[in-house]
Amino acid sequence: MHEFANWFSHGLGFVFGIPAGLWLLNIAYETQNINGFIACLLFVIAFNLLYASSSVYHYMVGHPNRKLYRKFDHISIFFMIAGTYTPFLVIYLNNQVGRLYLMVLWGLVAIGIIYKIFLLGRYRWISLLLYLFMGWILFFNFSAFSASLPAICLQWIIAGGVFYMLGVIFYVWRKLPFNHFIWHLFVFAGSISHFIAVYYCIL
Repeated sequence: MHEFANWFSHGLGFVFGIPAGLWLLNIAYETQNINGFIACLLFVIAFNLLYASSSVYHYMVGHPNRKLYRKFDHISIFFMIAGTYTPFLVIYLNNQVGRLYLMVLWGLVAIGIIYKIFLLGRYRWISLLLYLFMGWILFFNFSAFSASLPAICLQWIIAGGVFYMLGVIFYVWRKLPFNHFIWHLFVFAGSISHFIAVYYCIL
């Protein structure tokens, strides 16, 4: 029952993500240059990769290759974080600072992939720290972001971050029934908040 709830919750995210992503890309095609469109495309791919990987992993209960699906599930989180920041950095922080952030974020994606391939399930605190560091990286130079981004984008970015952080409480609260399902709900709320932020970013 737990895994059904986990699968169903993120399966809905994928069902939402495909048409919503195409709609977002259509807007980006009309309003952005090639760099902005590609940045938005990366976000849409990362968004749907997250929900597809998660729903497949939770669906494959008892499958002999379930550990492989778990790796994809965890790796997709790195892509989601970097993919979410990319439109804001490319469109509104298109300078040396923005490019540095892009290099760091996608460099951490590469490190995360290697870590999950070879050390999945070991040193879990490293994984959590990497996710949190990537997720809140904008606060290392918050003034640059707040000065460059429209206020409404920044508000939705922060709202999404708060949803994710609150969700972490339930993710680590393993004795709570359906804790992972509750975590999924917060992930959905956070990703939708960031989807809205990207929407306002490309207008």
